[in-house]
Amino acid sequence: MSYPLKFFILICGSLTTHSLFAHGYQTAPYSRIAYTVDSGQKAQVNYNQNQISNNLPNNWGTKTLNEIINYSSEANGTGPLAFYKDYYPVKNDQLCAYAANNQGYLPILNQSLPDDKMTKISAGDAVQFKWGYTAWHTPSNNFVFTTEYPAGKYKPNPSLNDLHFVCAVPADASGAWQCKMPNFSGDAKQVIVTIWQRVDAAGENFISCADVHLENGTVVPPESIWSLLGNRIYWTAGINEPPKAGDMVNFTLESEKKGSGQKISLATYSLPITSTNLSTWESILAAKINNDSTHPKLIAVGELNTAQGNVVYKTSEASANYVYLNNTLADPQLNYSYNLITVKDPNPITVGWQQIGEPLKTWVNPRNVKANDKLRFALQVAGVEQNLDPLTVSNPENAEKLVADQVNNSCYARSILSCHIFKLLPSNLVRSKNQFVLNSKVI
Repeated sequence: MSYPLKFFILICGSLTTHSLFAHGYQTAPYSRIAYTVDSGQKAQVNYNQNQISNNLPNNWGTKTLNEIINYSSEANGTGPLAFYKDYYPVKNDQLCAYAANNQGYLPILNQSLPDDKMTKISAGDAVQFKWGYTAWHTPSNNFVFTTEYPAGKYKPNPSLNDLHFVCAVPADASGAWQCKMPNFSGDAKQVIVTIWQRVDAAGENFISCADVHLENGTVVPPESIWSLLGNRIYWTAGINEPPKAGDMVNFTLESEKKGSGQKISLATYSLPITSTNLSTWESILAAKINNDSTHPKLIAVGELNTAQGNVVYKTSEASANYVYLNNTLADPQLNYSYNLITVKDPNPITVGWQQIGEPLKTWVNPRNVKANDKLRFALQVAGVEQNLDPLTVSNPENAEKLVADQVNNSCYARSILSCHIFKLLPSNLVRSKNQFVLNSKVI
């Protein structure tokens, strides 16, 4: 499996770079978009459930989490709700169902969920949120709002004027967080509205609406969303034999309709084993699975973090990592399993370096970079953007070497790449000819 790769140097104050990669929808609490997909009605959202989105105007999308939390408006008060009342493009009761980036008004998203599909919650308790991403963007933030309809006044199509702010949290690639509900009373049915907001000039935001039931609600623990897949000591314990250089490890996710006895392969992830990645293949393969953006996260490899409700791979302790199934996406009519085997690589790859991008000096040179500018290197793997810490330039003449040294000494722990995946190679020892090159062996 190959992955498209891009890199960016973002020079704050000198250069600006925008990327459009963020897509997804909410799976917990169960949203109307998720139900539309699960019930076979994707055509009602133009077959693109991941593009229920609108854009903020006039660069308002560049506002940070703190800036939105501290926002003040003479017309609408303070905080995130005031911010969206002022700048969100949908002002009427089509809030849950209007997507300027997907054919406009989508009536099915203004319809309530069936009662048996509503998530049960309790006022004043924490609720587990989960989004599935087909593509991820950073930085971005999550904003949660809820209706507080009086008894008998429930309606499925709220406007911003019906909402109350609940919480705001920075988003991460796991798509999981918890949010405490207010101690409100009223109708047994309410609507939770979640906005996933990118922080960039494009200002794209994704909205999901979830109908919830307040009666007899309980706190939804992370264990109800993530269940252990496979009865093994840890995720690689069942492999048929330890791999060696020249082998390939194949991870296959399978499903079986209950009682059928026939397994179907849902996804396969393969990793060629070399002397370069022999000692780190487990973490590389796990990252390859966890960072796959071709479909929402049905599985994740790692350790369950019950505080945040997400699964994070633990590099320091391989035996702490398991395969978890996301029950908010799993089909209840299917049994899921996985298979991990070592085979002989039919086409072993020789270690080599592949040039990607333009010469570094094209971006980082004294014409573009000034003293005190901040440089940030970002690698994109299949739409998942991974950033190194910003660097502050003291001498523009040395900026190119500053970036090169940081890249050469960095590990992309959450990507399919191993440490020192990049080398900055001089051509005839001329610094202006430096190129980023990719070690294609570990892909």
